[in-house]
Amino acid sequence: MKRALLTAILILSSITALSPARAADPTDQADPFAEPQNGSPAEPDEDALLRGSARPAPQPQSPPPPAVVPAPARPPRRQAQATDEVRASTAAPAPPEEETALALELSTNGFASGGLEGGVFVGGRKPGGMILGGFFDYGLRSSTASVGGTNVTTSAQLFRLGAGVRPTFIRSADRRVDLFGAAEASFEYRSGEVPSTGGSSPTTTVSAAGFSLAVGPGLRFWVHEQIAIGYVARLRLTYLSGDAGALASVPSADASSSSTTAIGFDGTFQILGVF
Repeated sequence: MKRALLTAILILSSITALSPARAADPTDQADPFAEPQNGSPAEPDEDALLRGSARPAPQPQSPPPPAVVPAPARPPRRQAQATDEVRASTAAPAPPEEETALALELSTNGFASGGLEGGVFVGGRKPGGMILGGFFDYGLRSSTASVGGTNVTTSAQLFRLGAGVRPTFIRSADRRVDLFGAAEASFEYRSGEVPSTGGSSPTTTVSAAGFSLAVGPGLRFWVHEQIAIGYVARLRLTYLSGDAGALASVPSADASSSSTTAIGFDGTFQILGVF
């Protein structure tokens, strides 16, 4: 009796242990044709089928970046050479021509054997190189001779006062050489002192006056941006009237009235400064 009871208890325990394991069996799957628990049949969404699958809205695209234009290539710089410094030191600066400046010109045509003749020209230098101004010329010649054992000195003086112009015609490429013109109009006065042949005075003075016109070309070389040296040759027309002794090449004591017209060339050396 007891053995049958124990056998029944063991069989019931084995059945109870097998039932949870079968419920947890992963092979058991739900029936796809089973109706939902709420009792309503499953139907496809017609609106979703008509609209189709949802697509994301297109995103706005940013504009393309501006094209970068490459900078033009620069030519390679030439390497400095030792000759550049020599060339820069020997080249004289160009004379100023863009600003108005004061011009001072000194001239002379000789200083030897007791003769001196020169002048001063002062004017304004305009842009382009033209100079307008006034001038003053002075000349002195003297000679000494022995007459009867006595030294006799004869002298002649020249005085001009007038106005002139110095236009620049041509300038070299390096602006160091100018071809210019010189035109002048002036009042001229000449006087002479000669030994007197009579009277109480040991000397006699004779004089003559008139006008003088001169025009001609000249060359000018700029040794500095403010200093130039040059030479000018002019054709001169001179008219004088007065004592005949003052009109001669060698003054004399002749005081008779006379007049003369002379045409000839004269040349002068010049130094020009621009300030």
